[in-house]
Amino acid sequence: MTQYWLGLDCGGSWLKAGLYDREGREAGVQRLPLCALSPQPG
Repeated sequence: MTQYWLGLDCGGSWLKAGLYDREGREAGVQRLPLCALSPQPG
């Protein structure tokens, strides 16, 4: 059975996820925009 690692990045405007095998080959990536809960920083 192949093992995979899941990488997540929750930035200020995008949520990104990547799936990688043991050799570091990318199996898939998904990126979705995030909605702001606050219209301004702080």
